[in-house]
Order: sequence, then C-alpha cells, then structure tokens
Amino acid sequence: LVVKASTTGDTSRAFVSFNLPGLTADYTDDKQIPPGYISPFGSSSTCFDTRPDAPTGLTATAASTTQVNLSWQAATRATGYKIYRGGVFLKSATTVSIADTGLSLGTQYCYTVSAYDATGNDSAQSAQICVTTASLTAPTNFAVTAASSSQTNLSWTASAGAVNYNIYKGGTYLKSVATTNTTDTGLNSSTQYCYAVSAVDTNGIESAQSNQLCATTPALAAPTNLTVIAATSSQINLTWTASSGASGYRI
Repeated sequence: LVVKASTTGDTSRAFVSFNLPGLTADYTDDKQIPPGYISPFGSSSTCFDTRPDAPTGLTATAASTTQVNLSWQAATRATGYKIYRGGVFLKSATTVSIADTGLSLGTQYCYTVSAYDATGNDSAQSAQICVTTASLTAPTNFAVTAASSSQTNLSWTASAGAVNYNIYKGGTYLKSVATTNTTDTGLNSSTQYCYAVSAVDTNGIESAQSNQLCATTPALAAPTNLTVIAATSSQINLTWTASSGASGYRI
C-alpha cells in the first residue's frame, strides 16, 4: 500500500495504490487537488508483509538410533513447509510433521522449519531446535541354559535400532544372528561355556557386550531300561532308552 500527497507549484495530487499478491488486479486512485492545497501529511509509504508466518512450536524427538520425528504448529497463510537440518535444506512437506531417517546413532541434529504460500513466498525460519539420536544399547535380559550335554540355548531382549546380534563364546566371536535367540551345539558334556551378546545397527556399528553368563552342560547319562531278548538260537536283541546328548552307543 502506497499513499502520497504532494504540492508542486500550482499542481497538487493525492495518489493511492495497492499492489498485493493474490489480488486479481492492482488498485490505483489518482486525484487532482485544487491549487493552493497543502497536504499536512507530506509523502509516506506503508508496507504490509504478506508472507506466511514462521512456524512455531517446533519439537524434535529421537525416535530411535537412526530417526528423529519433527512436528510444529500450522502457520497462517501457509500451503507447505521447508525443513532445514544444520542450516541446509532437507525436504519439503505439506503436513505439520515429518520423520528424518537414516541418521547416525548418538549424534546431535539441529532443525528449523519455514512456511511457504501458494505464490512461493517463504516465511522466516522457526527457532532452531536440536536433538541427539539414541545410542545403541547392549541387549538386556540375557539368559543361557544348558539344554543337553551337547547344547546350550541363548536368549535376550532386542535393542532398539539393532538389526543383528553378535554372539561371543569365551570372549571369542562365535556367530551373528538376526533373531533374539540362538543355540550352540556340538558341545562337550560336563563342560562350562560362557557367552555374551552385542547389538549391531544398519551401519555396522556395534554396541557394548551384554553381561557374560555361563552354563555347564550336564554329564552324559548312561542309557536306561536296557533289555536283552534271545531272539533265536543264534541271535540276541538289545534295546535301551536313549541318553540325552548321545551321538552313539558302545555295546
């Protein structure tokens, strides 16, 4: 909006004009003023900021080791929003919340958001907010059980952000699994075995190891319920109940 009044010699004019984004046509009113009229206002210009308001209420939450969730209040006259991370444009959105994924664990990320309108005008950016993604934690509730004289069973609670788990036996890497349980077979009877487990994320970063737990495989029990039957004048049949963990029998 521009309003002007001026007097030059015998000519005086009052001039009013509007030139605002979104109007179907500009408005102008230009009038001649009788000679001798002196404007008490002089000449002035008044400007109106028609850009969208800057978004407010920006919040950032570390949803996992690799994801941050952002949300904010809708801005007046906004048709969309631009998200910035570390001062660099990240992405656009038409909603008032987004997720930023593929991040690194235990890392600080800072964000701002601006609004834009239908004509492409950008607002100022919001206040900056920072958040640190979670660190990959060691698996919890680790348990080790001797299932037989030749097998142990291991289980644990999943770690947020983990995609695999590394199993250690006696301090030495044994194997990697994607589940939260596994078995260790082919063991010796009456032997103690000690284990720990760690979590691994999509970037291959490994957590600390869990507490170490040990289990002793039981002794190989002698077969029970042995029976001997004379089948013929030249043959004797023997049967017995299997011993847990046995791979064979000596007669």
